[in-house]
Amino acid sequence: MSDISKSLELVFKLVNGKTHTLTLLDPLEGLTKEDLENVIDNVIKHKFFQKNGSLVEGFEKAYIKSIEKKTL
Repeated sequence: MSDISKSLELVFKLVNGKTHTLTLLDPLEGLTKEDLENVIDNVIKHKFFQKNGSLVEGFEKAYIKSIEKKTL
């Protein structure tokens, strides 16, 4: 038996030059980058989060990650 889980990975650039990935579980099927543009813009504009004291300053990429778990 196998189980497939999916997550939406949003990778943001931080002021310190590093990146931070925001993971959202069970994204909608058929979701596109265009669907996410408003969310991404608001995260950047409102400095929605920081990582180790470094604020978000930009967006790098978005992708869907699928993980298949198979019972042996």
